[in-house]
Amino acid sequence: SFAAGLARALAGCDPPPPRTPEEEAAIDHLRRGYTFRAASDTSVQIWQSDGNTDWTVVFEEEAQFASSPLGRFVFVKPLPDDLAGALRLAREQLGGIAIHPFSPQRAEELSTLGAHRLCPLGQAQNPSPFWHQDGVGSLAPLVRWTDAG
Repeated sequence: SFAAGLARALAGCDPPPPRTPEEEAAIDHLRRGYTFRAASDTSVQIWQSDGNTDWTVVFEEEAQFASSPLGRFVFVKPLPDDLAGALRLAREQLGGIAIHPFSPQRAEELSTLGAHRLCPLGQAQNPSPFWHQDGVGSLAPLVRWTDAG
């Protein structure tokens, strides 16, 4: 039901910025693969915008994470028992994890997964200016430190 609700929310969004033909092709290719799988596999469902590649939501019960072509192409998966194992292949691309309900204890538990940012669900779009983009301070290059002593 979360995936269906997400699809409804994306359907109400403004169209995305223009994409390159390569980006469009990557989204279309992945959509076709999941549409084919959903036709014969009840553990896969796909929702997509009609007549364009504005948005796509794929639900699959498989725990392994796949790379998204971005462009509002979202995977929804149940939380696996071995989250670290499921994220093994995607660890290098994992930028952030949105947690609901958020607690410092849950963030600490998930801090070993490789993400550089852990935040409450809905707050990923509003990072602090002091947030470490990809693990590096975003304002640090603007500072010149002088040490004495």
